Amino acid sequence: KRAAAVNALISQTDVPVMLALVPGSAELYSSLLPEGVENHSQRETAEGIFSMVEAQAVDLCSALYTHRDEYVFYRTDHHWTSLGALYGAQEILRAAGVNCLLEPSAFDINTVSDAFYGTYYSSSGFFWVAPDQIDVYVQPSSDPAVERVEGASVTTGALYDYEKLATKDKYRFFLGGNCPLIRIHTQNEDKPSLMILRDSYADSLLPFLLDEYSQIYLIDLRYYHDSVVDFIRENQIDSVLILYGLSNFLSDPGVELMTR
Repeated sequence: KRAAAVNALISQTDVPVMLALVPGSAELYSSLLPEGVENHSQRETAEGIFSMVEAQAVDLCSALYTHRDEYVFYRTDHHWTSLGALYGAQEILRAAGVNCLLEPSAFDINTVSDAFYGTYYSSSGFFWVAPDQIDVYVQPSSDPAVERVEGASVTTGALYDYEKLATKDKYRFFLGGNCPLIRIHTQNEDKPSLMILRDSYADSLLPFLLDEYSQIYLIDLRYYHDSVVDFIRENQIDSVLILYGLSNFLSDPGVELMTR
């Protein structure tokens, strides 16, 4: 059903569509699991989905596995770290044909929190483990215009919401958390536009795309209730990226609404 929804979107638009599925950390670190724990291959699942869709496949499993000895996933949370998102952005931009060099050594890294406890921590009962840290890699010389659109309400947002670092869900530091539609206008007027159908994995990846696009629209299908196809046409979108954690792609019924 999810693959059919992707193909239906492609059939109703005339812009290129990429599909990127982020594996969970259990795919990279399966050797650390206790013996006998059921752990299906997320790589095989992703490859099966890619075989059924007409979108351009972005192989994030291989990209992240190559760097599995680095801090690419939080230990206490299901999201990738900023470093993991950087490697994901490398692969996405490569698939988009963008000649862009994203290397960790090119960034001044700023740790904004060393007290992040995520979803695994909250659900596991292992409350004695050390917290994660949240790092910022991208610090734009000129902040992009970020607009959060919720129904008729449009508010000014930020690439990084430092107030969220004082809350339990510190991952909302990236873009301020869930929202039906986020519009981002960069200073790169000569660049193409991009629409991302996404879950929260896109929040920490977004900063790495700023230099390559003039406008980026992030749509969360759990909360966005208008026509995606009309949005692509009305905003003259140049390309579409479908970016989800693999588990969310399979479990979120909103994915099937991308052709609404």
